[in-house]
Amino acid sequence: MSRAEDEMVTRFRPGDRVRTTVVVKSEFSTRLYPVNTEGTVVECYEDPDSYAVDLAVPDDTFVGGYAYDNLVLPAGHLIKADGP
Repeated sequence: MSRAEDEMVTRFRPGDRVRTTVVVKSEFSTRLYPVNTEGTVVECYEDPDSYAVDLAVPDDTFVGGYAYDNLVLPAGHLIKADGP
């Protein structure tokens, strides 16, 4: 694998904070996540280049103020989030 291909496969790593670049539909409900929804990468897959991401959804009924939904998203639907 070339260095460029290796960088594409490992664009994100577990623990990276990311944001969505498209509207994403939940796999388990009718919930839609808008562009710029933040989340954390929890797993990386090589073929196809995709990532399991815990998306954070503001919800005051949960301790901590967020609910989380785990979705597998293609690399093209994510960018690194700014800040820590």
